[in-house]
Amino acid sequence: MADYGYRSSCSRLEFPNDDVSNYSDDQNTLHSSRDEIREWMDVNRKLRKHGLEAIHILPSNEVNLHSDRYICIDVESSHVLRTAIVSLILEVNRKDNMMQELTKSNSQLQKEVSQLTDEIDLLNAKSKDIKVMLECSRARVQEMERERSTPSFYSEETQRLRSSKSSVTSKCILLEAKVAEQEKELDRLRNEVNSFVKEEANRSKRQTQIVTDIKKRNSRNHSPVDQNKHKVVITDVLYIHAHVGLTCKI
Repeated sequence: MADYGYRSSCSRLEFPNDDVSNYSDDQNTLHSSRDEIREWMDVNRKLRKHGLEAIHILPSNEVNLHSDRYICIDVESSHVLRTAIVSLILEVNRKDNMMQELTKSNSQLQKEVSQLTDEIDLLNAKSKDIKVMLECSRARVQEMERERSTPSFYSEETQRLRSSKSSVTSKCILLEAKVAEQEKELDRLRNEVNSFVKEEANRSKRQTQIVTDIKKRNSRNHSPVDQNKHKVVITDVLYIHAHVGLTCKI
């Protein structure tokens, strides 16, 4: 079996200088020395990428088996070790990604928590205002209940209503008296108007009768002097009747 060396002080794996063709048949399924070194170089690149120290691989001719500086491992163990390192690197990558996602999620959650905190503060302020208004309303209701429960409240309210009723009653009486007085005055004016109309009708009738009688008397033959006298008489009669009618109207 071929041996590989690992230098502890320098974190270095050493490979013996045996030729791959000398491996036994049961090692034919393992990697060749070159493939093994190439795969370790790939692992070292991953280690450096994560800021870790690389594992140094040495050819077997440079390894002193009697020195305490090296540790030799077989190809199978090398493969197992390399697989374990790669698995750890992948796990570290996975955890780094998880940490980034968690950091992002945590930042988002902090932002949401901040918004919720602001909303809670606003709701608390509104709740306090509502509580203050509620307490004021309760105090007012209690005060009104106490006022209504006292006899003085009802007596004052009753007295106020009685005063209002008395005032309204007095106003009604005054208005009724005023209406009655106006109705009397209206009746008096109606009577005066009716009397005036009747008197005016009688006066007009008398005037018409007088004028008719005078005209009948004038229809006879008289001298011009008599006719002038009659005209003067008719004029005087009309003036008298007009003057009498005007006096009655006044």
